[in-house]
Amino acid sequence: MKTQNIGRRTFLTMAGVSAAAVGPFVHLRWAWAAANDLVIVSWGGSYQDAQRVAHFGPFEKATGASILEVKEGPRIAKLKAMVESGNVEWDVMDFETSDMLRAAEQGLLEPIDRSIVNTSDTLPSGVHEFGVANVSWSKILAFSTKKFPSGQPRPTSWADYWNVDAWTARRGLQDLVKPNLEFALLGDGVPKDKLYPLDVDRAFKSLDRIKPQVAAWWSKSAQAIQLLADGEVDLNSAPNGRILAAKQQGVAVDLEWSGGALDFDWWCVPRGAKNKRLAMEFINSAITAQGQAELTNHVNYGPSNTKAWDFIDPKVAMTLPTAADNLKKQFVLNNDWWLKNEADMIKRWQAWKLG
Repeated sequence: MKTQNIGRRTFLTMAGVSAAAVGPFVHLRWAWAAANDLVIVSWGGSYQDAQRVAHFGPFEKATGASILEVKEGPRIAKLKAMVESGNVEWDVMDFETSDMLRAAEQGLLEPIDRSIVNTSDTLPSGVHEFGVANVSWSKILAFSTKKFPSGQPRPTSWADYWNVDAWTARRGLQDLVKPNLEFALLGDGVPKDKLYPLDVDRAFKSLDRIKPQVAAWWSKSAQAIQLLADGEVDLNSAPNGRILAAKQQGVAVDLEWSGGALDFDWWCVPRGAKNKRLAMEFINSAITAQGQAELTNHVNYGPSNTKAWDFIDPKVAMTLPTAADNLKKQFVLNNDWWLKNEADMIKRWQAWKLG
């Protein structure tokens, strides 16, 4: 998450062992790791906390395996270096869609072993030769409820975010071209079903209009939440699960589903993983209906298993991005477009930020 999320710092923890105790041995993983140690790299924060309860703990109990958690987020450059050196430290990765597609294209992933991983109940769009979707999530418009309290007018679209005359507020955005181009087009009046292929020139002209109004550019979701909590910004983009987790913890924030950018995260296995079979067994356990339903009790990301809805509390279901009422307000990121164009868009974004 997914990006770009809370706690994306490089540290390793084992069940029952503090990060401080592990510290000096982080880079000596293979000197002491046993055959049933599984290294999983995810995104930290409330998301990985939820994975620990719903997936990691139950798998350890059922198999006797020990899961070693990396909380930095998987980076393609680091994965490529591992694969090319033949010293692959990771066993399972939680990848965003565009990164999964790029890693697959570069030959950095193991094919999903269908003799172990049962995808019969997984959304067809959530099954790929080199990955299985584990959650759906959205990057959405978030706001401070101190600035916009209940019962008072609130922004309900990216057009409102872009309308600085009607909506006086301090604004934040992620320092990332995707999906800011989509948000910029929505802010400029493009219907969500007419976004692709992206009109890049129009998007950057729209960004030109809002750039002077952006008080903070964030890189990690922890910052997105903190900026709102501290009152440094009143409007921001953020992952839906992180905003709802903060709201449940009493932070004065809320979200608007309209114009949300919907995407998946995927379980993948790096090519040359030391514990490939155990990795496949973990993925199989993590995509079950019950396991995915349990995850929604701890973080508000939607399941990819179609039968998980049978086990999800209706009140929880209403908070998930793929709930019917929420889904119809959003657009699905076109990762095929981004796969072809992201490198050029990143260069243009960096030049635009400096301009």
